[in-house]
Amino acid sequence: KEHPAEMGDKTFRWFTEHVFKPDRKPRWRETTEYTVNYYLESKLYPAYGDTALEDMTDASMQAFLGKLVDQKYSRTVIQHCLLYLRAILGFAADEGALTRNPARKLQMPDGIKREDRPYLPIGEYNKLLEAMESKRDQIMLKLLYLGGLRRGELFAVRWSDLDDTSLSVLRQINRFGHERNVKTQATEGKIALPEDLRADLNEWQKWCGNNRPDAFVFASRNGTPINSKNWLDRVLKPAATKAGIERITYHMFRRGLATEAHQLGVVDRNIQSQLRHA
Repeated sequence: KEHPAEMGDKTFRWFTEHVFKPDRKPRWRETTEYTVNYYLESKLYPAYGDTALEDMTDASMQAFLGKLVDQKYSRTVIQHCLLYLRAILGFAADEGALTRNPARKLQMPDGIKREDRPYLPIGEYNKLLEAMESKRDQIMLKLLYLGGLRRGELFAVRWSDLDDTSLSVLRQINRFGHERNVKTQATEGKIALPEDLRADLNEWQKWCGNNRPDAFVFASRNGTPINSKNWLDRVLKPAATKAGIERITYHMFRRGLATEAHQLGVVDRNIQSQLRHA
């Protein structure tokens, strides 16, 4: 390993690629690495890739965050950039490449646009349900909305996860189509299934093609999980257009369940339990 004094002459990109990432990568999820690389390549390297570590100043980085606001980036994008600047430069200080972390005093800039976090009202959910072309797709939609499943959790459900009244959420399929553990320890648990949804699943199990306990409930022709992007593009979006819904995303279903249940007076703890929120 190079002497800390020699690392101080290196660029932000060099330190990130040769010191920071090798240290952190063994602890990253596959999707974490994807996200970090996206922000590095699209935001941080264009701004600071060739900048020497010792030339990274809090004033220039705060101005960089302000420019992201001017360019109408969301709070989420700006928060990620701030997070990674603090983490990388903080690690550089810990390793002796810098005498202090120049990002330690960075603040979220003012003027960030309010993020639109849409949910699907129950009326639009019913219209979308009617627009679904197959019974299988209707069942999937019900699990997303009434079950509050995340995208990856829906496509990872196996027949062994179901009992008479509930569904055990034990795994997820990530954006790369790989089976992984659920998002957090609190995420693992059981969700209640309405009687009519459980009846639908019973019928689907009879003629789905493969109802072995270890088989995926919603599988492609070769038995692998359905690709979430393909289902969104080929089924969900066309059905939303048919139902007169301008925008549809997977997370709108969880927000829809939470919002509608809260407005109906459901106890917050019960909503948290169904969504598996701590």
